[in-house]
Amino acid sequence: MKDMLIDLEAQRALFLSQVSKQLAGSLDYATTLETVAHAPLPDFADWCIVDVVDDEAVFRRAAAAHADLEQEASFAELARRHTPDAGALEGVPKAMRSGNVQLISTLDDVVLDDLGTPSEIIAPLLVDGRVLGAMSLGSVRGYSESDLPLAKELACRCAQAVDHAWRYRLATQAIEVRDTFVATISHDLKNPLATISGQAQLLNRMASAERQTADTSEKLRKGIRRIESNVERMSRMVDGLLDLTRLELGERLELRTGPMDLVAVASRIATEHQERSPRHRIQVAGETALTGEWDLARIERVLDNLVGNAVKYSPDGGLVTIACVREVDEAGECAILSVRDHGVGIPPADIGRIFERFHRAGNVGAISGTGIGLAMIRDVVSRHGGTISVESVEGEGSTFTIRLPALVR
Repeated sequence: MKDMLIDLEAQRALFLSQVSKQLAGSLDYATTLETVAHAPLPDFADWCIVDVVDDEAVFRRAAAAHADLEQEASFAELARRHTPDAGALEGVPKAMRSGNVQLISTLDDVVLDDLGTPSEIIAPLLVDGRVLGAMSLGSVRGYSESDLPLAKELACRCAQAVDHAWRYRLATQAIEVRDTFVATISHDLKNPLATISGQAQLLNRMASAERQTADTSEKLRKGIRRIESNVERMSRMVDGLLDLTRLELGERLELRTGPMDLVAVASRIATEHQERSPRHRIQVAGETALTGEWDLARIERVLDNLVGNAVKYSPDGGLVTIACVREVDEAGECAILSVRDHGVGIPPADIGRIFERFHRAGNVGAISGTGIGLAMIRDVVSRHGGTISVESVEGEGSTFTIRLPALVR
């Protein structure tokens, strides 16, 4: 007798193990519901019906399966015709309201006669106290009270799979909405940017053609340069948003490398920010030229972000220094780029997490920010085969240092 009990427990353990393997086969929500319906067949049930409740508390019959494939289509239609009303006092609605596994016989439910089984088990699908639905199990052999523990464990595993698939579905939908949003914003922003850029070029030609005083012409050209600078900066921001989307989707950034002068880029970025930040003095130090094979657009975005942070986190003004230095070691030639400010600095507790997405230092107060910029910089630098580090003293300022190989392979 004892050996028989041990053998029965082993069979049930093997059955549950096989069910878990089936449930792990897909994260698609509809596929998971079908898997749940077929999982008990034929070892524990001859048929299974799965009912679910969606986010708006709408009850629906989601899947039905029969051990005899020739009967499955007709059985599914029969199950659909016998879908219970969500407010019914017995059956599936009662099991979902109570959260308890129920054993029902033909004496309690005349529908079972139509389904050709003497009894059924209704097991609610529960996750952390939330009712996701229920699975109804029928067997021509009939069920007894001794089958309820196995049905409960089966429903528990199925509920976890349904919950994971539902969360995955929501996450996928959220990503699709975000991607649509990003694509729309990118399109809508770049159209007016193209118009602004075209107008700036037109005004520049007009300024050169018309007779004007030197002072008027210079003011006009200065305004045009400011327009062009902002067009370039907004374009970098849009491209950064697209890169962020790709990284969140697990895609690898594809670099478009070519010869470029790091000092020239640093000088241009410094000039742009100087015009917008008269309280700061932004200088470029080090080499007079520093060429290498890098992705121009992304390196511009890295510098723009670092200098922008240096200005933003130095609210009282002060000196911001961009240093460009060449270094040659056993690994070959590399460029060292650093941006130093004398602003609020970074608390020691935040240094180790400063490059994490959405993490911001605890001392930034009301200074606006998203916590995305430094994470993006780290990803771009890493993709170039480089490294980024930071040294900072709270209240005294920060220095961000990037090492870039002169040639990206």
